[in-house]
Amino acid sequence: DIGQIEQVVMNLISNARDAMPGGGTLELSLELMDHKMLEQELDQRVEGDNHPFAVLVCRDSGQGISPEALERIFG
Repeated sequence: DIGQIEQVVMNLISNARDAMPGGGTLELSLELMDHKMLEQELDQRVEGDNHPFAVLVCRDSGQGISPEALERIFG
């Protein structure tokens, strides 16, 4: 769903901005990967068919997530 993808990207950008109050670098890229490349990248089996996958990469030079907050993200 294009609206959901748009919301995810905006949340990533907003979080990156908040993590870099003094400025920094934000890098977004979108790559196509085939099944084998994705399996190698993730170092695990990827379920699904053999269609290419779109991989969104978001990097910033922010301070990162504290260990305490990291424990609660997916809990």
